[in-house]
Amino acid sequence: MPKNPNPFAGTVRCGARTRVGIPCQGLAVRQTGRCRMHGGGGSGAPAGNRNALKDGFYRAKAKARRRAMNAFIRNMIARFEELTYRDSTLPRFRPPELYDPDYEPPSGQ
Repeated sequence: MPKNPNPFAGTVRCGARTRVGIPCQGLAVRQTGRCRMHGGGGSGAPAGNRNALKDGFYRAKAKARRRAMNAFIRNMIARFEELTYRDSTLPRFRPPELYDPDYEPPSGQ
């Protein structure tokens, strides 16, 4: 049996009118019957796609909850620092490079 020199010879063609006015000869996709350049196989979400729905991250209720949680965390950090250093005779740690302009880091061996 001889091989078919053009395996796409019997396939459906696009048929959309080109700018020249002749029908497009691109291979048509199943959904639309047009080629990829004339509307076949779009990149949009499939019909009924639940992933395209919003997740509620930007709802007012969710934003208020995040603001409250962030304020709570900031308050807890401030209280922890207050309790840690209130009765301590040790100064709070501050890296010397932040407040000493003549600071030289120790040289390696």
